[in-house]
Amino acid sequence: MSWRVPKFPCDAKIYRIYWDEFPEEVGYVGHTRQKLLSRRMPSHRDCAKNGRTSLVYQKIRERGDFQYELLESIFCQDFDEARRHEKRWSRRLKANLNMISPLLTKEERKEYEKEYECRPEVKARKKKYQQTEKYKTQRRDYLNKPETREHTQTQQAKYWVEYKTRPGVQKKSKENITCDCGSTVRLLNISHHKKTKKHQNFIASQK
Repeated sequence: MSWRVPKFPCDAKIYRIYWDEFPEEVGYVGHTRQKLLSRRMPSHRDCAKNGRTSLVYQKIRERGDFQYELLESIFCQDFDEARRHEKRWSRRLKANLNMISPLLTKEERKEYEKEYECRPEVKARKKKYQQTEKYKTQRRDYLNKPETREHTQTQQAKYWVEYKTRPGVQKKSKENITCDCGSTVRLLNISHHKKTKKHQNFIASQK
């Protein structure tokens, strides 16, 4: 199920993720535009299941499900204002699982995440985790969710619509060629044709 997320200006909810069994840790501080915090938490769980390497997701995988609480609900004009309030709470509580400063711009945040994911130690840790049965089971369960399959199908349909309108693809879709095996096929389908039984038999006969 999906919910419509309000656009700024709107109320931003500053929240904390934590574990009761680890009272010495503050946890993670974030913000959301969702009307209910319960609607924000599934995405955190999904990121953990999918192998995201941020500290908070590592802890979710290690410890299991978490508790969360609302710290403040405050009206914000834009994303940057919401991030400033998130930063204020993060500093006040000394949140130990926040890796990226909330005051980074969107471009800076993307660049940081890209650089972080490319670190050798992060890649190695992620690869090791993806080989575990726990990850494989979680990943399989995630991919089998009706909403996941629906989203995948929608994205694939959008891709093929865009792909077929590319100038080079349009040309290939109209151009026919004669394959070495004697078949006449469209240039766009030549890769698929080479996997057919007829073409494979021709290749075998040439050996």
